[in-house]
Amino acid sequence: MTKWNWKRYVVGPNADGKSAVLLDEATNVQHNPGIFYRATLWSAREVPVDNSIERDRANEVTTREPFPGGLLFRALEIPPDTADKAHHVEQLRKLNLEVQQKHQPSAEDLARHPSMHRTDTLDCLTCIKGEIYLVTDVDEVLMQPGDTVVIRGTNHAWSNRSNEPCLLCGCMIDATQRSRSANTAIHTHEARVGPDAGAGSRQRYRHRTRRTASRRETRSRSIRSRPIRRRHSCNHVNMPGALRSQGPP
Repeated sequence: MTKWNWKRYVVGPNADGKSAVLLDEATNVQHNPGIFYRATLWSAREVPVDNSIERDRANEVTTREPFPGGLLFRALEIPPDTADKAHHVEQLRKLNLEVQQKHQPSAEDLARHPSMHRTDTLDCLTCIKGEIYLVTDVDEVLMQPGDTVVIRGTNHAWSNRSNEPCLLCGCMIDATQRSRSANTAIHTHEARVGPDAGAGSRQRYRHRTRRTASRRETRSRSIRSRPIRRRHSCNHVNMPGALRSQGPP
């Protein structure tokens, strides 16, 4: 078994019901020298998590993503980018097969960076040690110790352009896929207002879009809930009681 360089402490109730350190080593570790070094530190098949389960749940997951409806806690050490891009792509292609990667990167993705990928998860990650570039489809940012990122199921890659490994740590939580119609509406608005539109304008547009959809749904429910009114024959509408009892002439 590949050994993790750092301690992983798991705290839970001991035999006397007192809190205690039950585990101190990572047990689900994978290593490909020069490409990646990672450890799954914990996982769960359910949220809220069942803390009464006693076993080491880090060993339950072998895929890149958590179980449906679940989460995982993972640490990832990324070495400096290799000069052999073809080798980098091939090694990550093999990894994608091993971890059952759902969405395979396109040729355009791989041209952007060999590690480009996306998952149906919400990823919350912190840079612990070293530095690394977070690469998206259209831009990139340098992350340094203490910096965090929230990735909402979109393409991203990690590019280490330093001389030292970078350590990232965080959670991946199972999530629904982004709505294509919502993306289209937002992109259409941003194209209309232009690239200089501020974040506030985009946020107000999203709010108006959600509010309009809510109003439509409310009107639809109101119409469906209205009682059906019975129609009467012309002989019994807007006529005095005496005439109604006489019937037609």
